[in-house]
Amino acid sequence: DEAIALYQQSIDLFLKHFGNDFPGTNHSYRAMAKALAQQGAYQRSIEYLQQTLDLLARNFGNNHPFTGATYQQLASVHLKQHQFEAALEAIEHGYSALLKESIEKEQAHSPDAYSDQQVLLDLVREEARILEAKYHVSEDLADLELALSTLRRAIDFIDQIRKGFILDDSKLLLQEEAAATFEQAISASFKLHVQTGEDKYLDDMFEFMEKSKATLMAETLQSNALSNIQGIPDSVLVEESSIKRKISFVESQLTGTDINIDSIQNELFILRRLYDTLAEHIAETYPKYYQLKYQVDTKKLDDVKLMLQPQQAVLTYFLGHDYWYVLAIAQNGINAMQIDSAKIKEADVIKFREMLADAQYRWNNQLANRLFSTLVADPLQGLGGFDRLIVVPDGLLGHISFDALTLNPSDKPIYAVTEYAISYTPSVTMLGLSETYQQTSNSYYGFAPVNYQNELSSLLGSQQEVNMAADLYNGKSYLSLIH
Repeated sequence: DEAIALYQQSIDLFLKHFGNDFPGTNHSYRAMAKALAQQGAYQRSIEYLQQTLDLLARNFGNNHPFTGATYQQLASVHLKQHQFEAALEAIEHGYSALLKESIEKEQAHSPDAYSDQQVLLDLVREEARILEAKYHVSEDLADLELALSTLRRAIDFIDQIRKGFILDDSKLLLQEEAAATFEQAISASFKLHVQTGEDKYLDDMFEFMEKSKATLMAETLQSNALSNIQGIPDSVLVEESSIKRKISFVESQLTGTDINIDSIQNELFILRRLYDTLAEHIAETYPKYYQLKYQVDTKKLDDVKLMLQPQQAVLTYFLGHDYWYVLAIAQNGINAMQIDSAKIKEADVIKFREMLADAQYRWNNQLANRLFSTLVADPLQGLGGFDRLIVVPDGLLGHISFDALTLNPSDKPIYAVTEYAISYTPSVTMLGLSETYQQTSNSYYGFAPVNYQNELSSLLGSQQEVNMAADLYNGKSYLSLIH
């Protein structure tokens, strides 16, 4: 109530001092609409949003990013009332408001066809939420299929937008913002697999899980390999670098300003098209360089199965806001699991990490065994016996050692490392790229003992391990006198 009263004061001040047509009033109208919707006053919320649309039309016409954002908010209010068709109609109006005037709707397959890419992504994600909510009411799998198709379009847009960014910070921010979209897509794929039993939805799950982890790291690894590619004229590299610098500068101008936004976006559009033209020339003339520089393809499930040995399995995870997901992949099959908070919590993983980090911490073997059962044993059930595991962690799971999980809940723990050889990779795609680009060397250097200066307990046996490895590889070992 207090927030609504303050928003009303703001609106009254704008109207008193600037009149009915001041464009800045739209922000207060939309804030009021949001507050009313949160209180369940949906009709009043819709009235304020309609006032916003009228105000924007008088000032900017029917095509403006604020108009698209307002229609997305209107769709959200209709969704809260389960008015699915009205919500989808608002989404369509939102797309139209963003579409650049020179482009027909049927040709709008690229985010560059729209005036604001962030609002575009918000609209696509909202459309997917509407379709998934509609499925939960109708129980018609066609609605869930449409939701998944819409989310795939959102992820394709994210890929295209990311490729248009030059600044690594911009790419990273976009990837972080995309996390919710990946979670929606993984959830929809899992539901469709459960309902239909079709393996194609497991392919979708794996693709989305890989894309959520692999893209930026793979780009970095591939760019580091470019120095080994010969035969690229300096003039091409200079032109590429020059366009990238210009794009970086124009991208920086988009941050935190509403002044001349259209002209800045048009300039960025032209530069990106210029960059695409150069990329096409490089693809035709220098295909090896192009493949490394511009093409980052995530692994497919069939590729992964071919990589594996009979006693080897991959466990790949995605930690979402509502659920955690795990795919267990072996030569002879694939299992998919959805883990809810009743079985495992972030606090459990944090506590296990603390147990590993502090030798004085009281060991809780039941927790270590519960994590093993939930994260490893249950997903692998029915796939056969394995002695080698490749773990693809996500989020907090990247901060624990699966080797220290235990196979039994008793006071005498049996650690996973005694039964499994466990290796780790940030993504399966990265594992393949690392094997492709790694440079062989006969050199070996080992340092021991390993002491983490009170942050972690000392690594027992490290000195013996380093000495043995030095003998095997005819290398050198070094004994640290400061530990």
